[in-house]
Amino acid sequence: MTITVNITDTTIPSGIASIIKDLPDTKDLTADNVEIILSFGDAYIYHTGLIFLATWRKTLPSHVKVVIDDTRCQEEARRVITKSGFRELIENNTEAPSNVNYYPGKVPLQPVVRGYSTELAINNICKIFETSVGQLDMKAFRTLLSELCENVYAHSKFETPGYISASLHADKCEIAIVDSGIGILNSYLEGSNDEAKTRISHGASAIALAIDGWVSSKPARLLGSLNTHYGYGLRIVRGLVEKNRGRLTIASGKEIVTVERYQKNRGNLEKSWNGTFVGLMIDLQNPLSLEEVFDEIDKETFSPQQTKKSKPVATEQPLQEMEFVVANYGNQLLTRELGIAIRADLATILSSGARVKVVLDGIDDITPSVADECFGKLAESMGSDKFNQMVILAGGQSLVQRLINLVIKNRISAK
Repeated sequence: MTITVNITDTTIPSGIASIIKDLPDTKDLTADNVEIILSFGDAYIYHTGLIFLATWRKTLPSHVKVVIDDTRCQEEARRVITKSGFRELIENNTEAPSNVNYYPGKVPLQPVVRGYSTELAINNICKIFETSVGQLDMKAFRTLLSELCENVYAHSKFETPGYISASLHADKCEIAIVDSGIGILNSYLEGSNDEAKTRISHGASAIALAIDGWVSSKPARLLGSLNTHYGYGLRIVRGLVEKNRGRLTIASGKEIVTVERYQKNRGNLEKSWNGTFVGLMIDLQNPLSLEEVFDEIDKETFSPQQTKKSKPVATEQPLQEMEFVVANYGNQLLTRELGIAIRADLATILSSGARVKVVLDGIDDITPSVADECFGKLAESMGSDKFNQMVILAGGQSLVQRLINLVIKNRISAK
């Protein structure tokens, strides 16, 4: 059986919605010798559409063959299909291109799960943009990319690869990241945020809830574990894009939401996508301001009435003060695994009764997810008064300190 899928549009958001609609359902591919032909028309090809198709390819049964028909494409489009690594990912069904071709302003498709390093994907993108765009705030840019990659880990459950790519178009930067995991809606339905579930049952958009920040999804807690709380990832991404006057599009389940110039538009997809697609257009002439976004989140989330004051906790005088240098774990702390490792080592030292001076010097980047995994959860388990008495945050960039204090504040106020 041969199925031809005509790819006529690869833009955001119209192209993504069109591709989702036209792709065959997996349940219709049970016959032997199934071949799917991706037939590209005579139009400019954007990487954003290609990484969606690469992620979709990994969801197909092993017996399904997929080939590319680029006979109607212009030569430039054929080069994009090949040099981006897309042809190899589709026709050979590999997880990553064996030969990656870099050229100015373009980043080929980068896998970000199943053993492939998030840091590698982010560094490959930032390296090209550092040489191409001198005005870009790379710290904010890295935070944005890191949070999007963290979403792939959270939603995919490591079952299939997710992909990220980026490219320059004049004074605009286009980024897209896709996973084929459980999706935003199911993240909530399988999670522990009862208020979010109630809102969704009354018709609220799962995507709209996620980009409002405090309701972004985490897995349901296990018996005996700490309470589940909700991270800042998509809320920070939304804030950066809004202040940049860019555009953010998210497609997951049967809905697609676009945020542009503080306006939120929600639409319905004709066919459901089980995973999550996130596409951004960043205006390189406008700043990415983490400080402003943190201020905004702080004002939204915390009011004097929400901040609970507790009585001082009597503790024994620490036996000694020990120094804990976070930079020993690397200067870019981008994955939850690092946050877990740091928290475990800190907890071991604290269990001895020592007071710990946490040295943040040398940390270039730390994502909200890592800060919460390490310092937020540690503060929650210890209690705010004991944490403040036993843990001293020292040195480092002001934004790093600010982010850590913000996630701690969120954990404690939510209890």
